[in-house]
Amino acid sequence: MSIRKIRLSGFSLVELLIAMALGLILVTGMIAVFSGNKRTSELTSEMANMQESARFVLETISNDIRSAGFQGCLGLDHGSMDDLTNEQVIGNRGMYLTAATGSIIMGPGNWQPQPVGGFVLPGSIVAVTGTHTISLQGGTENRVDLEEPMHDGTRPNPAIPLVLEKLAPFSANVGSPVIIADCENSNLFTITDMQLVNDSWVISHEASENTTGAFTQPFGNNNKLRQVSVTPYFNHIYFIGDAGVLTEKGDRITSLYQQSYPFDPVVNPPTELIQGIENMRVSFGIQDRNGQVQYVQANEPAYDPSAVVSVQIGLLMSSWDQIASVDDENTYVLAGQQIPASALSVDGNTHPLDARFRLAFNTTVKVRNRRVQKQ
Repeated sequence: MSIRKIRLSGFSLVELLIAMALGLILVTGMIAVFSGNKRTSELTSEMANMQESARFVLETISNDIRSAGFQGCLGLDHGSMDDLTNEQVIGNRGMYLTAATGSIIMGPGNWQPQPVGGFVLPGSIVAVTGTHTISLQGGTENRVDLEEPMHDGTRPNPAIPLVLEKLAPFSANVGSPVIIADCENSNLFTITDMQLVNDSWVISHEASENTTGAFTQPFGNNNKLRQVSVTPYFNHIYFIGDAGVLTEKGDRITSLYQQSYPFDPVVNPPTELIQGIENMRVSFGIQDRNGQVQYVQANEPAYDPSAVVSVQIGLLMSSWDQIASVDDENTYVLAGQQIPASALSVDGNTHPLDARFRLAFNTTVKVRNRRVQKQ
């Protein structure tokens, strides 16, 4: 009986090393592909979030710009507004000079020029030096006509309550400032009482909350009833401030804030609209007597708030984390102004030299209620 020998064979050491090397190459390639896909996914997701946030902010500010100076059929440049409120938020020339204004943040508590209407920045929010602000005021779109003229049955009377159009929704409240206007005059006053009578809002404007309990004229008389409108007043200031939070790497997060009238930092503090807005720049379109428009900043000699016909808004959005593959050395243009990178960035005149992802957004909006006449 013969014994059959079986010869066994295996991988040599060289073959094993080659196989391991090939495996490592494949695994490294897979990790690189996965890492690249992850970074691409993060960038795509962050870009979508930034675009959505910017779209919301620009639409919000744009709506206010379009409504700036609105006071019914009275043009912003063709009539004056009398401020009857105790706070005197408009000034003695009405909204002619204050419908759309701006400031440059020069430092803590130092805004040039100063905002109108007694604005006080809360001490808990640090506004970003070098960034711009914009202040917009006027009547809202919630316009309601008068149901009957201001007549007490004997004579026109500017002191009697207003009777608004029947079944008309009205969004103002007691204590709110409201504009009443026809095509020649307008008054800003504070509502002291509201009563729903026979499906009409009856609005009182007594001297307890106003400089006088009577308007400058009895509105709606002399066949001008349908020219009279009553609309809630808005005054919004937008600025960039420290959000009070840091990322894991210690990066500061800033936000866009909206301060609404009344400007009480305790009772009515600013509202944080969107985090991740690093900078805002504003340029005002100033129209001269020949109809030419030039865009200037609020601290430039050519800036004239009575001739603002359009506004350019530029926003610089940044990601929360440093998700880019390299440091951002780009120079961004916001409202015609360059924002370069800087390793020593401490204000809004530059942006940090880091790996956060950034996008710039710009828009130009016309002040529809401003009609500067050519001469």
